[in-house]
Amino acid sequence: MIYLNSSHIDKEPIARDILAHDGVCSGLVCVLSSVEPCWSFDIHRNREKKKLELQLCRRKCLFLYHYQIHPVFGFLHARIQTWFPFPHSDLPQRSRMAGATDASRRSRLLPAA
Repeated sequence: MIYLNSSHIDKEPIARDILAHDGVCSGLVCVLSSVEPCWSFDIHRNREKKKLELQLCRRKCLFLYHYQIHPVFGFLHARIQTWFPFPHSDLPQRSRMAGATDASRRSRLLPAA
């Protein structure tokens, strides 16, 4: 895992450099981490209701970027937030997917109707 000290660093070129240097053909290429702004919850004391409440607020938290080579989709990554709530994005890189048609990809991934 490589920690990046700024959320403004473009992570894909770093992952592609590691891919070229290590010669990975399939599977995990690298994991990059970075502290970035995120939405999370804070505990707020409501004096009127005499209850604790969760409020959505902006915070900083650690994100993990998993880069890998997938046999069908090629070079892709998943961005994983390590603090509650746990939204994520799995984003195939379109440039690597251009070789296969959408219909052929769907037929390999989805069961027949």
